[in-house]
Amino acid sequence: MRETLKYPLPGTNLQEWASNINLRSGILKDVLRVMETVARDKNLFDTTSVLSFDEIKVSSLYEYDQKQNEIVGPHFYMQIIMARGLFANWKQPIYIGFDQKMTKEILDNCVTELHKIKYNIVACVSDCGSGNQGLWKELGVNLEKTFYDHPVTNDPIYFFADVPHLLKLLRNWFVDTGFTLQDGTSITKTPIECLIGTTDTEVSSCHKLTTLHLTCSRTERQNVKLAAQVFSNTTATALQRYLPGDNKDLANNVGKFVDLVNNWFDILNSYNPGASVPSKKPYGLNLENQENTLNDMKAMISGMVCKGRKSLQVFQKGIIMSTTSLQSLYLYLKEKLPVTYVL
Repeated sequence: MRETLKYPLPGTNLQEWASNINLRSGILKDVLRVMETVARDKNLFDTTSVLSFDEIKVSSLYEYDQKQNEIVGPHFYMQIIMARGLFANWKQPIYIGFDQKMTKEILDNCVTELHKIKYNIVACVSDCGSGNQGLWKELGVNLEKTFYDHPVTNDPIYFFADVPHLLKLLRNWFVDTGFTLQDGTSITKTPIECLIGTTDTEVSSCHKLTTLHLTCSRTERQNVKLAAQVFSNTTATALQRYLPGDNKDLANNVGKFVDLVNNWFDILNSYNPGASVPSKKPYGLNLENQENTLNDMKAMISGMVCKGRKSLQVFQKGIIMSTTSLQSLYLYLKEKLPVTYVL
């Protein structure tokens, strides 16, 4: 780094040197130069990458850029694109844009620039916001085709909706309306309400569940932990064991629903190759059972409707798309690299 990019290492003027890095809107070329230098000592595993992008709200202010001698702003939000290793533990912002929706042109440019410096993008992750739904449509990404072609290699780049965000949306619809499964089975929050009432007066394995888990609103609904505790193995086990409430069939059915959601989330959100719980193992290390879980989840979500609605909601499409993308990405990587699992 010292010889190639003239980093003043070791030295005391690193901060002064760093102030010259260009971090203005667009692709961060200076950052890519650093990444290119680092990639020279990396193998294909280390440079196989994923792009994630999101909008962040910023203070709507006028600011003076002393170096450029110009007024900047006001802006309302900032689009950030982050590259991160799929197998290696690294991440790096590579694009920023103020008040800028994500487009195919921006994505193509980022993927192409990264390809030039030996970083291969195989997947993209974003939330289910309207802007990102527009991008999916522009790219031709849908439930049947969950990828778009790499602008240089024509290899597939698979799309994922942010899984913790999907879990929160699933919880919101579960609490607000409930679901009707394809066979007519009703899924509502009532058994969990009864279970919470039981835990208020008795010793229970579900002591973490409170009324807040079902009544949370506004910013509280952004808490992933609350959603994960509702759809947890502990909750599923308690529902099927104690069958709270007057309707025992409903309690048992909700327990099975929660159990499937929990196992699906564990697979899509796995992070530890050495996990002892089978459902928490990375996808590929318990493949037969994991495939059964993913296929069962897709089948259930595909045939499920939110009460009061007739068509699939965005979160359902996100769940189906992400699940299909994980299965397809694993098969694609198996052809290219000696991989045994995908985190």
